[in-house]
Amino acid sequence: MPKEYFVEYEARRQGAIGNFETQTRIVPADTPEEALEVAQGLLNKQGFETRFPKGPPRIDPLFIGIFPAGVSYADRTRERRGDFVRLAFLTYDTLELTIEADCPPALRQRIVDDAARIQARKGQSFPISTGGQTVELGSRVK
Repeated sequence: MPKEYFVEYEARRQGAIGNFETQTRIVPADTPEEALEVAQGLLNKQGFETRFPKGPPRIDPLFIGIFPAGVSYADRTRERRGDFVRLAFLTYDTLELTIEADCPPALRQRIVDDAARIQARKGQSFPISTGGQTVELGSRVK
């Protein structure tokens, strides 16, 4: 199963005159080298001219897991008692997001944005398994 890598390139719209800006993509790949190729291909397909990668690809530290009681957010670069360090948890029934005190600021906003996307679906069914099981989001919210 491929890993997810963060890849940053200097890029600008094809045909544009001016400075290159940093473009970040999260891509699935088996190796860092493959991640560079995949990211460059995506940027080119999306109409960007690319230059140099801005450093080596790095594994996306944010793990988002769909579990029976809620969505778990964890840091896959750190372990505690044999499991990824939990950063936050969003419960399905209350749509309450609990963020741990040691959540890195760099990941906090991504977690809040992802949780907001789910919270906006209050009252809707949300799939929690590949077997077709769903939960009603915000079932205990008045």
